[in-house]
Amino acid sequence: MAKANITYAHLADQVFPSEGGKLNVIGVFGGLSAPGRIGLAQFPAVYPRLALAIGLSTTVDQLPINVTFRTEDGKDVVPPFSGTFEIKKEGDAKKSEAANVNFNLNFDAFQIEKAGKLFLTIESDKDELAEMELEAVKVEQQQSPQAPPKS
Repeated sequence: MAKANITYAHLADQVFPSEGGKLNVIGVFGGLSAPGRIGLAQFPAVYPRLALAIGLSTTVDQLPINVTFRTEDGKDVVPPFSGTFEIKKEGDAKKSEAANVNFNLNFDAFQIEKAGKLFLTIESDKDELAEMELEAVKVEQQQSPQAPPKS
């Protein structure tokens, strides 16, 4: 049984908390139930930043998390992330009460070798909590409109 439940997960251009604790998610590619798509003019390509926002609930005091971002061939797009969250419950919260944990990860300047599917997997103690899909596709660059000829 998983030690945590994912409440949300979003892939976007930028994720950051604002004053008052609101989560700002800009340029959403996809989420848990919505595979995303990223259009690139050529391959290989370097994408400047992809941000991951995750919210989860758990009843444990320590929660190990592993995040991998791989191609459909199993090659890491970025080095895997591993960390352990120390969960501090508020004052009189019972041990069985769930605590909410939110965290953001930025993947900066990562290389995408070829068009295809990328998979971001979130695990805790080898239990898969979620897998998100992002498809890299080749797109034609838009030409800027030409001014009409002068008469």
